[in-house]
Amino acid sequence: LLNVDLQVVQGQVHNWLDRYFPEFLTVFKSWEGKAAIHFLKLEALPYELVKYTDEELLLSLRQVVKRSIGLKKIRALKEAANRSIGILQGAAMAKLELRALLEKYDFIQMKFKELDYQLDQLLDHIPGVTQMLEVSGIGRDTVAGFFAEVGDLRDYQHPRQIVKLAGLSL
Repeated sequence: LLNVDLQVVQGQVHNWLDRYFPEFLTVFKSWEGKAAIHFLKLEALPYELVKYTDEELLLSLRQVVKRSIGLKKIRALKEAANRSIGILQGAAMAKLELRALLEKYDFIQMKFKELDYQLDQLLDHIPGVTQMLEVSGIGRDTVAGFFAEVGDLRDYQHPRQIVKLAGLSL
């Protein structure tokens, strides 16, 4: 259910960008990176974004991202904003819509982190998890899914019972 909510919000943000700042994704590969989200949270439509100085944007960005994004990227963003063909009407509602979408996105991301933490806590108490995680190519999600399906391994007398449970004939 959370994945569906995330996909809906991602689609809505893409829709917002298509309407108000279609050039945004020519500068950033994804709007979900820290720097991209930071610029979106400024709630500045393209014609407002170009009014910021490069230094103001960089200083603001450094509060969130310490490296990887610099003046070159900021200038590219401002250039994209300068030539933007995005909608100009309804700026106040556009900003309100973007703020609501980003708040939903942050909320969903927070819920995913909580679930990850709870999953880690549960896995810490299951015998055999440590040994399974030592197997190359087996990750935490795979182990969690396995134990969710088979339950406690002590309930089985032979490995073939688990194979049979999976419906496999090896």
